[in-house]
Amino acid sequence: MGGGGRAITALNNWVPSLLDKFMENVFVKQEKADYPPQPRDNNGLDGAIGSLEERGNYPGYTRESSFYTQATTHPLAAAALIGAGVAITAALLNSSKDKNSARRPKHVTTTYPDGTREVH
Repeated sequence: MGGGGRAITALNNWVPSLLDKFMENVFVKQEKADYPPQPRDNNGLDGAIGSLEERGNYPGYTRESSFYTQATTHPLAAAALIGAGVAITAALLNSSKDKNSARRPKHVTTTYPDGTREVH
């Protein structure tokens, strides 16, 4: 399952109305398939049907394990990756601040019509 269920639970606790809008716009569209439904007696509610299959019929890419599951089973590796991400982000933000401060002069001199100057 991964972190999706945990994220939905957290959103439901913090901002339920936002979660409702998200569910209406995203999940309702995903509930309909492009192929016709199976016969009513082939429903899987009243008893087992078909063979036991590990995989479904989703045509797209699926991960074997979620990032959330990997992070919870390997907390030190996850902490190291998060720490590296924070350090890189801080370094990038710091370097962009340094570039912006280098472009601006440290002192601005204003010259008035009477010839006097003022340094800011």
